Amino acid sequence: MGLCKKFVLTTAAVAGGLYVINTGYTGSISTLWKRTRAQVERKISPEFELARIKDQIAQLTPDMHHNISKIAEEMVEVKTLEVRVSDLKDKLVSSKNELRLFSDAAENKTVLVSTTGREVRPTATMVKDRLRTCKNVERELATSQKILEAKANGLDAARQQLAEMKRQKDELTTLAAEFEAELKTLQLEQTRAKIKLDDSRLGEIKQSFESLRARIEVERKKAELATQWSNDALTTPDKKVDTKEETLDEVRDYLKDNKTDSAKKN
Repeated sequence: MGLCKKFVLTTAAVAGGLYVINTGYTGSISTLWKRTRAQVERKISPEFELARIKDQIAQLTPDMHHNISKIAEEMVEVKTLEVRVSDLKDKLVSSKNELRLFSDAAENKTVLVSTTGREVRPTATMVKDRLRTCKNVERELATSQKILEAKANGLDAARQQLAEMKRQKDELTTLAAEFEAELKTLQLEQTRAKIKLDDSRLGEIKQSFESLRARIEVERKKAELATQWSNDALTTPDKKVDTKEETLDEVRDYLKDNKTDSAKKN
């Protein structure tokens, strides 16, 4: 008895734990699934997603053909039911006429002559059989008419659904073409953005050419200055050749200065 009680308590605890897990973590699992799905969708390129949607739109065509086949089958069934209802109506009219004849003959106690020439004296049982036949045909006719009405309404609804499906398919095809054009525009803008980055690189290249041109100009100036300095260093001014009189005058002046200095010392 104690073991059974322990088993029941353990089972109840496990069931309670599972209930808490299911109720407590259902929302978390749902949130995790949505976030994971959103991350996966962000990693899928718009071009790939558009191609997937276009494939789905293309699959609508075989779906429509399948629906057309179903509609064709329904049309055949409706036509068959229409023929059956028409036959039952004719049968009901014929059965009522026969019932009327048998009823009148039974009431008037007259004899009926069949198409084969056989004489028939209607009885109450015969009249009841004809009445039962009329009621059976009438019920079958009512049932067939209801089925025919339901089938016809379903067929009209299916036709409208097919027409609506085709209309929406055309709209989705147009929408896909619009999105494709938007993607191409986006790609063009992205290409232009890349060209803009390339323009920056071209600007750097042009700046490098300007720097190189400046360096070359500096080297050219240096070479010009070096050539000019070298020519100045190698070029010596012409020496003036003194005449004899100029030389003697210079000597006299020198000696004269020396005598004056000696006299001042004495």
